[in-house]
Amino acid sequence: MKMTRRTFMGTAVSAAAIASMPLETFAAGRKILVMASSVDIPNFDPHVATGYAPAMLFRNTYDALVRVVGTPPKVVAGLAASWTVSDDQKHYEFKLDPTAKFQDGSPVTADAVVYSFKRIIKLKRGPSWMIAGIVDADGVKAVDKQTVAFDLKAPFAPFLQVLPWMFVVNPALVEANISSDDGQAYLMKNTAGSGPFKMGRVAPGNLYEFLRVKDDWHKGGGNLEGAIWKIVRESSTERMMLTRNEAHIAIELYAEDMEALKGAPGVVSVIEPEYRTFSIKMNTAKGPLADKNLRKAISYAYNYQACWMPQARPT
Repeated sequence: MKMTRRTFMGTAVSAAAIASMPLETFAAGRKILVMASSVDIPNFDPHVATGYAPAMLFRNTYDALVRVVGTPPKVVAGLAASWTVSDDQKHYEFKLDPTAKFQDGSPVTADAVVYSFKRIIKLKRGPSWMIAGIVDADGVKAVDKQTVAFDLKAPFAPFLQVLPWMFVVNPALVEANISSDDGQAYLMKNTAGSGPFKMGRVAPGNLYEFLRVKDDWHKGGGNLEGAIWKIVRESSTERMMLTRNEAHIAIELYAEDMEALKGAPGVVSVIEPEYRTFSIKMNTAKGPLADKNLRKAISYAYNYQACWMPQARPT
């Protein structure tokens, strides 16, 4: 909610540098974070789009049941204030935060969570691969207005770790613009979330503006009034924007850019791991991986601890 590099971007990038503040926008009395990136945000639908630019948008305009903080990452409350897990690791119940509300002021309910998961499962796009074969449409139910239950088809150890990518949409807003594509055309250019920021100006190829939601329900929301995702096609231009105090953060800098920025007044590099979710797909029907013993060997050989302590990269 403070739109730090971690919360704003949500996924790792090749390189970045942060310039000293304030910029001219701050001098004018407005606290606006400016980020330079070569990547547009072509789709605002959290159940369809993927990539680090859309993820940045989702993590600031939407919420999930839980989120992750810290290094190594730890699962903490999001829309859910608390949760319980059965002994067999197949039944999860989440108690929603009673203060959570969508940006139109309506409360975030268990029905909204169920609606969102059923939409994810039906569309089979975006983050759906993370729960494919684990959660089906009949396995998500509203116990009461503030409680949602999941009955998994099988125990799934990283269930809590993938939930931060399952964003909850406002059913009323989506249904009002449902059309014949489950609201995909509407959500491609509009948001329907409960996040601390909403979309302002949208000019593909130029900029995407984020504005803080009035009466935001999140606690400890920081002091930013908004942010600008500024499209800059050349890394050299991003670098110059930093040195000229025209941007706070540059996203796609190369090694030579980072080298050129060493010692630049007011510019620092940040080395910090990021939280990302990957999949390794194996063909278990044909070839050597059809042998379950080989798959077991791969499982035993995998360094799971390193998975939670990703290598730092220049940022």
